[in-house]
Order: sequence, then C-alpha cells, then structure tokens
Amino acid sequence: MKHVLKNGAEPSLDSILKIRAELNIPLSTLIDGVPDDPRLDDLARKIAALTPAQAATVEAVVNSLLESTSEPQNKV
Repeated sequence: MKHVLKNGAEPSLDSILKIRAELNIPLSTLIDGVPDDPRLDDLARKIAALTPAQAATVEAVVNSLLESTSEPQNKV
C-alpha cells in the first residue's frame, strides 16, 4: 500500500484483496463509485483462493471486459 500511495503505482488485484482483508472491509469500499454489494465480497473470497496464475487470468479477463465496454460501439 505504501508503494501505491507513495509512487502512484497501480495496485494488482492480489494487492487490493490483501488490503481489503487486512482492513476487514468490503471490496466495494475500496472501489470508488461502486455501491456496497455482498456479491463482490463473495467474488473476492473466491479469487483469493485461486493460484497467482489463475488470479492473473481473472484480472486479465476483467480488464478486457472493461476495455471492451468503454470503447465506442459502431452502429450498423
């Protein structure tokens, strides 16, 4: 967390989950603009049980989904 705050680094999914666990707060509390949703906590627990490689795959999929939803859609 110190590295993220001091250097402005982007935290990894693993880092976010560790911060959430240490602070014992809902994941949605760490994500600006996202309402408190118990499904996020359940998802965080499931991701925390994955291997680092599996968690990286989940993170890549989520990032890809977010990028595809932020791109302008071509109307036909």
